[in-house]
Order: sequence, then C-alpha cells, then structure tokens
Amino acid sequence: MLYKFIMLFRFALNQTSATLLALALCLCAIILPYTVVAQTSLSKPENLTARASFVKAIIVRWQAVEGAEGYTIEKSATGEEDTFSELAIVDASTLSIRDAGLGLDEEAYYRVKATAGVANAESTSGTVSSPYSAIVSARTNPDELIRIMPLGDSNTEGGNGSVSPENRVGYRKELYRKLVIDGRLDGYQIDFVGNEQMGEGFADQFLADNGFELDVDHAGYGGARNQDILSLLKIGKFNFYGQGDFRGPGDGPYLDKFNPDVIFLHIGTNDISNDGIDDSQNAVDNLEMVLNEIDKYEQFAGKEVTVILAKIIKNVCATNSCYRGEHYTKNEVIDIYNTKLQALASKRFENGDRLELVDMADAGIVYDFESDGGDMADLQHPAQQGYDKMAGVWSNSISPILSAAAAPLPVELMHFGAAATNNEIILTWSTASEENNRHFELQRMHEGIDFTTIGTVAGAGNSLHKLNYTYHDNTAPAGKLLYRLRQVDLDGTFTYSKIVSVTYAPTLQKEAQVYPNPTNKPGQVHLLAFGYVAETPVTIRLFSAIGALMYSQSVLPAQSGEVRTTLPITVDLPVGLYVLKINSSSKAETLKLILK
Repeated sequence: MLYKFIMLFRFALNQTSATLLALALCLCAIILPYTVVAQTSLSKPENLTARASFVKAIIVRWQAVEGAEGYTIEKSATGEEDTFSELAIVDASTLSIRDAGLGLDEEAYYRVKATAGVANAESTSGTVSSPYSAIVSARTNPDELIRIMPLGDSNTEGGNGSVSPENRVGYRKELYRKLVIDGRLDGYQIDFVGNEQMGEGFADQFLADNGFELDVDHAGYGGARNQDILSLLKIGKFNFYGQGDFRGPGDGPYLDKFNPDVIFLHIGTNDISNDGIDDSQNAVDNLEMVLNEIDKYEQFAGKEVTVILAKIIKNVCATNSCYRGEHYTKNEVIDIYNTKLQALASKRFENGDRLELVDMADAGIVYDFESDGGDMADLQHPAQQGYDKMAGVWSNSISPILSAAAAPLPVELMHFGAAATNNEIILTWSTASEENNRHFELQRMHEGIDFTTIGTVAGAGNSLHKLNYTYHDNTAPAGKLLYRLRQVDLDGTFTYSKIVSVTYAPTLQKEAQVYPNPTNKPGQVHLLAFGYVAETPVTIRLFSAIGALMYSQSVLPAQSGEVRTTLPITVDLPVGLYVLKINSSSKAETLKLILK
C-alpha cells in the first residue's frame, strides 16, 4: 500500500493542478477509513461478573472501557460461541443490567462488548466494537423465597437483658407482618434467617391476628459491637468482651450458613461510650470491614446481597437522664457516627455496592421514656411502639426494591443521566419501547437522606419507537445528589431505574436565616430557608444546648422551595444557646440561636 502511495505521488508531481487535486481526494478516501479505526480502537470490558439477584433474575456488571459510547450485552443458555444472542444495548453510563424473568435454578451465560461511533441503515463503517469480554455465568436462586437477615445488637434482638427472650421481638414482628403482606400482593415469599430465635411469646396472638405464623429467626446479639459482628461474619462467633463467652454458632463464615438476599444492618450503639468520648471513627472502620465481609460472601456465593444500612437510633437525653461527658453527650457522638456512616455508604454506593441507607435516628421515635409519653423503654431501647416505627422505615426501604424485582419491565430504558448547570440539574432519559406506561416520577436523594419525589413526567402509554425525555430540577440543594426514575404502569405497578449521581454547586446558594438573633423573651423569631421540595413536609425543631427538645413544628414549603415561618420564644425558656434543626426528606440544615 505504501509503495502505491509513493508511485502515485511521484506521478502527481508531473500533472496539472486539477489532476493533482483529484489524486489527493482519492488518497484521502483510501487513508481515512484506516485512520478512524486506529483512533477509536476499544479494549474489551474487564471484571465482568454475574450473580443471582432475588427471585428468577441475574445481575450482570462490568468495568467501564475508556472511549466507549455504549455496550452490547449478549446471552446464551449454554455458553457456546455460536449460541449468544443480543440481550440489551445500553449507553456508556450504564455498567450493569438485570436479566429478569428467568426460571428457578436456571443457568445463563453472558458476554459484553464496548462500542463507539454511530451506525445507520446505510452503513456501519463508522462504528467500532471491542473484542468480547470473558464469558461469565450465574444460576438463579432455586426457590421463590427471599431470605432476610436482621443483623445487629440488642435493638435487633428486641430489647435489653431484662426483657425475657420469648418477649424480645423488637421491630421484627411488625416488619415481618408488613413484608409478608406485601410479598403476597407482589408475588414473593419472605423468610427471616439467622441462628437466634426470640419473640415466641407473641406467636399465638400474631397468628390469630394475621392468619400466618411469626418468623422469629434473626441475627441480633445484645451488647454486640461492630468488631463483634465482624468476627461473627468471619468465623461464625465472637468472644463477648474478651470474657471467654463465645456467641454464635461457629464453624466458619456466618453468611454461608443462611444465604441471605437482604441484610438489615443496625450496629454501632455499643461502640459509642457513655462518657461523651468521640470514638466514632474506630466504629466506622469496623463497620466498613463488616461490609467488606458481605462483599466477600457475594463473590463466594455468586449472588447479590442488598444491604439496608441504618443510621442508628439515639438515646434518651432528658435533664436528669442523659449519657454525657466533658465534651459531648452520647447523642452528639451518635450524630458524628451517623454522619461518617452516611459518607461511607455514599462512597460504597458509588463503587457499585447494592446498598440502601435509612435514617433510624429520625424514624419518628420520641426520645423520652414511655412513662412520660415517649417511645423509649429505657435509655437505649425503644418500647414496642418505637420499634414499630423502626419497622416502618425498614419496610419502606425494601418493599419497593422487592416489588420492582418481582415485576415485569414495561419500559425498556436506554439511558438515564444527570448534569449540573449553574442553577439547576438537567435530567435526561430515553426509552427504546414502552408498554402501558403511565408516567415517570423523578426522585432525588440529598446527603444520604431517603429518596423523595420532586416531579412527574407523563409517559407515552405504548410505543415501539425511541423517545427522549428531559426534566429540570431547579430546587436542588447544593452538595452530592442521587437521582432515580420511578416508572409507574397504568395498573399502578412500578419499577426503578438505576441511580445516577451528580455534585451540585450553584453559583448563588442562599443560606437559611433565623432573626432577630440574638433575641429576647418573650416574643418570636422568624425563619427563612431555601431549596426545599414544594409541598413536602419540613420539620423544624428547637433544642437546648444539652440536646433537650424544646419546640417542634411542621410546615410545607412554597412552590419555589422557600420555607417561611415563625417560632414562639416563651418566657419559660432559659437564656443561652439553642440549636435549630430544619429537616425534610431531601435536605437538612442546622442554625444557632442565642436567647438573651
């Protein structure tokens, strides 16, 4: 080829300029196709994994390929080279796909290739494909049970040591009831797993009230610290505070014995001292190692585990009953721990962990003794009505995931992405086809707080053509944001998209204000805050310097996301420093108020 180019070039030197131009165009036509291929060569996708996911489904994940504009996923029943067929085509931001609608105990094989360039009906010469990835396989779960492990300390076990084991049921009773009822509606079955059994004292009444038996299996250990749960997962037991009292069944890794699909994880209370010392970092370090052990189990078992990780509940901290030290109350250290836990959860989520964060500290529990109208049986453990509130938080987090896993997919989603501008987040998505699609709900999570719906976009109903959608989120708060789509079918069933993340730093972020500040009593102060979701409740609470709740109210933001309200300053409030906390499902702020 090079010899021919040289000969043509020598010949052109002796020709007219018109002939020379024609020859140059010919040379470009010869050279350019080779140049395009050289510039857009792609590596094959690496680190491909396939794992069983809940009932009758397999999740396939892979590592991003530099320069890729999309991926083609192929599937085979045997893994032989000539038996693969196309399963899906996704954009470059998608690095996983869930293959649903399989049978029980069914094996499937997968491979992936990266693509770049644009093909059309006339030509595919502009497209480039990578070599195929290695072939991976997985087998779906053998039954329709979803195995759920409540894992943690005494608040998973169901109370302190003074409560008899047969009455130690905690949040598990109400949670099991909710999940079994939801599963009957959506087509899945629930099995609580773990080597501990407590709460049998409620079994007869539970059966009479609900028509099915209470499952009392769990993995809650009173007094357990994060390091103890780590040991439990590694070797199946732990040495209780080094006293030679080994708890757990032993004989190898704990998760191997029970094969959970879902783990409810509420741990850390026993790592935080009662004397106000900030020992939160060691607890978080051990928590991360607990999550690493769950990852190891996933790899060993070839299945995906969904972890619902909780910010831990607080303690009673009243005037005469409060754990406190020289620098902090225990509740303040719990706040520090929960903040670090949230950061850990966000990091792991971005790295592909199947993890959901829930806020048990703000589960609606009234942190006062039951005898005084609160929800707490003692300083650290809720009474039953408090545990029932915890059950609601757990249920609200997992039920949509299980329902979506059990439902068919009415919409073929090709792309979902989020991009930040100076003053808004622009969300875009595309569908390849739609069947009975009523609408899309846009949901946002800010700083680890639960997802909340911020808007709705009508669907096409039925379509066999590619459709593009856009939504502008102009009430987004500053910081790390996560978004997902909730696609709702005409009959009310729904599924969730993948989650995308974006960091938002608007050019002008208004700060909340409380004024006048300092202020005198009696009287009132005005609160002005911005960036909240319209018509979504915002809770405003005033705390004393030692953490005692002095006042609380709930308001609804305006359509602009602005919150305006007044707070009474009564004559009985002592002078000093107060903390004003503003919380919603999408945002949280803290202000200081000085009362003179």
